Amino acid sequence: MLLQKDRVNGVYSMGNITFTSYLSSPVRWIKGFSKTQDIVFLYLLALIPRLIFVAIAGQGPLSLDEIEYDRIAWYLSEGEGFLWYFGLECTFRPPVYAAFIGLIYFIAGPDYYIARLVQTFVIATQSVITYLIARELFSRKVSLLSGLIVALYLTLICFSVTLMSENLFISFLLLSLLFMLRFHRYRTYKYTALTGFFLMLGILTRPSLGPFVLLLLPWFYWPQKDLKLTLRHIGCLALIILIPVSMWVYRNYQVTGEFVYIDSRAGYNLYIGYNEQSPGNFHMQSATELLFKHVENTINAVAPEISRSKGHGMFSREIRSYETRKHISYEQYPLDNAPSDVWFDRYGKEQALSFMRDHPWDALMLVPKKFMYFWNLEHRILLFGYSQGVIGHLPTIPLAILFFCLLAPFVFIVIGSILYLTTSRLNVKTLLLLTPVAYLTVMHSLTFGDARFHYPIVPILAIFASGAVFNMSIFGGNGIKMFARETLLWRKILGVGLISLFVFMWSYGLYESLGKWITVFGPSGHHSYLSF
Repeated sequence: MLLQKDRVNGVYSMGNITFTSYLSSPVRWIKGFSKTQDIVFLYLLALIPRLIFVAIAGQGPLSLDEIEYDRIAWYLSEGEGFLWYFGLECTFRPPVYAAFIGLIYFIAGPDYYIARLVQTFVIATQSVITYLIARELFSRKVSLLSGLIVALYLTLICFSVTLMSENLFISFLLLSLLFMLRFHRYRTYKYTALTGFFLMLGILTRPSLGPFVLLLLPWFYWPQKDLKLTLRHIGCLALIILIPVSMWVYRNYQVTGEFVYIDSRAGYNLYIGYNEQSPGNFHMQSATELLFKHVENTINAVAPEISRSKGHGMFSREIRSYETRKHISYEQYPLDNAPSDVWFDRYGKEQALSFMRDHPWDALMLVPKKFMYFWNLEHRILLFGYSQGVIGHLPTIPLAILFFCLLAPFVFIVIGSILYLTTSRLNVKTLLLLTPVAYLTVMHSLTFGDARFHYPIVPILAIFASGAVFNMSIFGGNGIKMFARETLLWRKILGVGLISLFVFMWSYGLYESLGKWITVFGPSGHHSYLSF
């Protein structure tokens, strides 16, 4: 029995049963909104749940990455420079996110709860930017649904409580794509400059974005097909990006005496992704192994009389000192002799390349695993967070519903994106939005994968999935008919194959975490303190 719509009366019927069109009502009630009102509505819809979650969980402890950003931000707010552990100059972290937190500390005091609270006002813009990007390709209905998905995407709401650079990076990446799309419409230097500005901020937030700029350069030629004019726009883009980046590279050279591209994490990331213990995703043991090796090298250089155990105790006090914001005095030690944190980069690259040479087949087999972990369901962080007692105890059924609501949106936007891309005619703007999806997938398949690394492309997938929703016949579209009758055979095979691949990967990921699921759903699951 099929669901049919009476287009005159605007009701749905199934056999003898007739009922009102509830499916379209969420959009219908805001039909009278202007574009400005749409933006305000989406911003508030994204902001309120994020503020509520920060109020609930924002006092929780900091993770290792958060401690490092917090430490650098604290030193910056005190006017002491870009420093981290032991008060040493830092090249291990890029500057923009730490400077953002440092500015909050400078204004409001060094309280990471306040920093978590303030950054939600920036994070909430992501739903608005998603809406504006979608308006460059689709109707207002599709754009509103895209913004709604991002505003209410539970995993992004939960992640907004962390002091992690992705929270700013997502906004910078989306803004650069928005202004690149605007450039295709208006072809002016204004939008070239804005694209370059937000790409520059994105690179100084997550340096791995750098090579992505090269993939964008051909898009400047596409709308105008004038080589001289294209080169002028590329020159404008390059100046805006290269001047600030070069200044930071020069700063790193002054600190270390050698070339360091924005940060010294490349070798660290390669080592995590390529060693005999690596599962293909973030491996805490590998990460802490490198960190403690650096601590040991530092202590041996500045205070060789301290035993290894006491040295690590000295490091533990440094880690904990963010809670009191009190300086630990190292004046009795010659910290000028401490090794540079560029050691991470050199040592990590040496070990990773050695592993690749000695175990080429194992290294190659890690690539599909990293691909799987990049596109995996977002349960790893969620299991870890619940096991740490972030939200307290939940009975089995509410907990199961919560996890379903947290995991199902990613399934929806991925399958929706595949259906849209295999049933619709692709244009230049669609291909432009697919560029960061492909780039981040390849990059993390070659380094190491984790579900949180796909957060930057969630808004893009939400746009395509929204397009698929309004292609359905129930909303007046013809996407399913096109897929069944008009779509080329190779596109049908590709669509079915991709959906099957993702379902298999998600099923395998859940099976791989079965032990953790059993633990979390046990009577003391909220205090099981699972390892990350």
